[in-house]
Amino acid sequence: MKRTVFEPVSTPLESKIAVKFNVVGTQEWFDTAFEEDAVLEEEKIVISEDKAELKSIVAQARSMKLIGVDTETTGDYQVENKEYTLNPVNKGTRIVLLQLGNEDQVWLIDPDLIEDFREVLENDDQLHLAHNWEFDFKWLLVKYKIHPRRLYCSMLAEQLLTAGLLGYKVGLADCARRYEPNNIVSKAVRSMFTRLGDGRMTRDMVKYAARDIPLLFPVFRGQSEKLIEKKLGYVANLEFDNIQVAAEMETQGYYVDQGKLNLLIRYWKQRQLALEEQILELYSKREGSARELSFFPDWSKGFDLKSNKDKHEALKRIGVELNDVKKNSLLATGDEIAILMAEYSHVLKMISTYGDNLLKKINKKTGRIHPRFAQMGSGSGGGDGRDTKDTTATGRWTGDAQQFPRKSDGLYAPLFEGEKEDAEAYFAEEIAKAKAKYEQREKTADATLPIPVSTVDGPS
Repeated sequence: MKRTVFEPVSTPLESKIAVKFNVVGTQEWFDTAFEEDAVLEEEKIVISEDKAELKSIVAQARSMKLIGVDTETTGDYQVENKEYTLNPVNKGTRIVLLQLGNEDQVWLIDPDLIEDFREVLENDDQLHLAHNWEFDFKWLLVKYKIHPRRLYCSMLAEQLLTAGLLGYKVGLADCARRYEPNNIVSKAVRSMFTRLGDGRMTRDMVKYAARDIPLLFPVFRGQSEKLIEKKLGYVANLEFDNIQVAAEMETQGYYVDQGKLNLLIRYWKQRQLALEEQILELYSKREGSARELSFFPDWSKGFDLKSNKDKHEALKRIGVELNDVKKNSLLATGDEIAILMAEYSHVLKMISTYGDNLLKKINKKTGRIHPRFAQMGSGSGGGDGRDTKDTTATGRWTGDAQQFPRKSDGLYAPLFEGEKEDAEAYFAEEIAKAKAKYEQREKTADATLPIPVSTVDGPS
């Protein structure tokens, strides 16, 4: 089976990263999930029906004060719709592997055994380290109802450290190069998982999955030192605590009544046609009067109401001089035609942003819209929603849920039947709790992190 990748799977200068790993699963899984020779016999830990072999693995993982976490996922890949691709709420998506471990030991875990590692992920006495934790959190929450706790996200930390600096990428490969020992790696094999579907994993995929865990630890140590040096520990903690909030809002989504939405789109399209007729009729009369007083009586020219340039030139021809044709500028003129143009712009927004675009975002499986959030501001994800987010972090949340219609948009209120008000009340309560929690924390000069750097100063 040929699998497409988006870049070379290795580079001439790629770092050789030694990692001890084991693949943990049932015999049936080994027989069906991997190509021949993808997993060496000495790497396998075959789990029997009574799962007795798991006890020592779970205990060892549970003893790690700092543990790396990663998932490999696959599902319906749509090139034309990256927002849909690899969303865990979609039909046909699945976790291929769960990776746990540190620089000394990594386990690649059979998806059917993930539930057995719940206690490793849902405790407060281990720090759980991942790159783009929100992505992995959503998959574990949706597929297994596992709610990981006490998180450190190296991608969020890097966005915080590079906020306001242009051109800094924050993918794991970028961060690995930035911190000692400055590992050079390719992330291209990730695309083989993305499009795996019902296929079998190769040796390259197994080695890739194991390698990503030890890559996290030098990044964590380098970031921790910088966060403490810059007194950003308090802010980092705040961002890490909000990972669960962002992930839960994305997976929960919100309901939109499609029937009512279609009726509203029809209403606004009818209003659009009526405004076009009214504006062009009034304009024709005004332009005709102006033409009679002109030395150039045949200057008449049609214009496109959807084109700002055309509107600007058309208004100028009837004596309405403006620097721009923004809504407020048009309204400020007091001119009848300009005011109608302002309303026309609003109607177009209702049709597109709050109409057709909302309709396209309704998930076919859940019937809900699942927004995407970027905690540190302007970041754009790749097709798998992870690792390619770049930064000029603004320090404020952004997301497509900001296109949610407001009460002032009038006719859209019935779509949500009080759900928006309920959501606002819920988040107001949760925000108040979060504020109270952080007001109790003393903002010390050394700004502590979730775990002292000295406790994780390298492999034993």
